[in-house]
Amino acid sequence: MNYLAFKEQKEKWIIDESREGSTILTIRVNVPGKQKKYPWSSKIHKYACEMLEKYLVNLAIAFERIELKLSDEYYEYIAFYRIHELPLCVKKLAIALENEEIIGRLLDLDVYDAVGKNLSRDGMNIPTRKCYLCDEAAFICGRSHKHSIEALHQFMILKAEMLGDKKVAMEGII
Repeated sequence: MNYLAFKEQKEKWIIDESREGSTILTIRVNVPGKQKKYPWSSKIHKYACEMLEKYLVNLAIAFERIELKLSDEYYEYIAFYRIHELPLCVKKLAIALENEEIIGRLLDLDVYDAVGKNLSRDGMNIPTRKCYLCDEAAFICGRSHKHSIEALHQFMILKAEMLGDKKVAMEGII
């Protein structure tokens, strides 16, 4: 499946689910380049889902992980959650995870409200995310191709190796 077809199916599902009045959260690994699936990105994604679920349990926020069949094969590792909390609260939690966790910068946690609108950092007056390798805004480095895909992947591989066989600890959770 190509990226555009994947994105269309994902967006349609999110809009349909949002009509139910649900807050939807998607979690994926921000892998630069066309190829998104690697053993190390799978490891990061599995750890991220476990981390998110432990945060939600610790905060007593009800959620369901949705097993979704968008196509025969996803374009990337992605998980879908229906979270029984206000979208703004969920977005604040997502930003905390992205900012504070060892692999947080590698993740993209998108939150959608009851009409399927993606809540953005910009709309909340929260600074944009920084590049993995320098202090520039990530979108500037991405658009200018300041760093090679190989260098960015190497950074991500090192983060995945730092996880080792770690299980998500509960210390320091919000």
